[in-house]
Amino acid sequence: MDVSVTSAGDANTGLPEAVKATARRLLAELGAGGLSLDAVAADSGLAVKDVAAVFPHRDDLLTALVIDAYNTSGAAMEQADQAARDARASAGARLLAVTRALRAWSFATRPNSR
Repeated sequence: MDVSVTSAGDANTGLPEAVKATARRLLAELGAGGLSLDAVAADSGLAVKDVAAVFPHRDDLLTALVIDAYNTSGAAMEQADQAARDARASAGARLLAVTRALRAWSFATRPNSR
């Protein structure tokens, strides 16, 4: 299942993003073992069938969260590299900028930083 693409109806309602936001919070609070479609549904006030319509299995939901993290961390690193490239930085300086961007992203998105 390609969890990175949603239907036009889902995009309009924001259901996938709402489910993922709840799942991120539960993952931070309970860990991976405590994450289930039932828990996400109960915490978000949705029916389990509504959650399962977007993410049929827990693994689909976890995969979507990993893809989101990969994409956002990658975007932060690409932005840092482009800024360093625009400043005509050396390859080493560009690498340092990218690794610092990844570190900053990781601290900004860790559960206990919110």
